Amino acid sequence: HQEGIGSGISYEALHLTTRYSALGYQAGDFPHAERIARTTLTLPLYPTLTLEEVDRVCATLEKILKQAAR
Repeated sequence: HQEGIGSGISYEALHLTTRYSALGYQAGDFPHAERIARTTLTLPLYPTLTLEEVDRVCATLEKILKQAAR
């Protein structure tokens, strides 16, 4: 992100992954799982994350959410 906070998308709707393709599920079969996979954001999380870094992540996320709400 432009604020220098690492983020990622690390959740997939399992029924749409290659590993489970043989089960024959299609997009739309599990709409809740698909929505969660589309809208979940992974923020920094690791053992050496300091409280100051947590505060910065939270402040940055709050700033972005306020801007998006306008």
